[in-house]
Amino acid sequence: MSEHYAGILRLIRRGRYFHIGSRKLRKSYSYIENLVDQLITLGTAPAEQVHRKTFYLADSEPIELRAWHDQFASIFGRRIPTVPLFLARLAAAGGDLASRLGVRVPITSGRLANLLTEYVHDVSPIEAIHGRTTISNEEGVRRTAQWLMNVDARN
Repeated sequence: MSEHYAGILRLIRRGRYFHIGSRKLRKSYSYIENLVDQLITLGTAPAEQVHRKTFYLADSEPIELRAWHDQFASIFGRRIPTVPLFLARLAAAGGDLASRLGVRVPITSGRLANLLTEYVHDVSPIEAIHGRTTISNEEGVRRTAQWLMNVDARN
């Protein structure tokens, strides 16, 4: 897991993460075991199935970001508050100014735009040769949360 995503999960775990606005956002994410299975399929598939083709690797079901984060929060015994979008935009504008002055800030307009961008990839090409991913979003959240708690307990 990248430090970026582990950092978000740690913010949730510490009660320092918040939702922005109320709009639902879907994103194509991959649980690591699903991703590895897809890579093995690509590496062992007949050449005519994969040669010169593009495959987006992601779980069969995109996540709904708020629900996904809330699942982690529930496991960590937290609830995630929501900041209204207009306040987040105000904070991002302030972050833009501070960033121009050389101050490191957690939110800028660019970061906010990234947070609010929905992306769902067409996974039908990989599903045509691999099938649907086997580990559900819920199970992936459970396993990932447990993994993070184990890693943090060792450090």
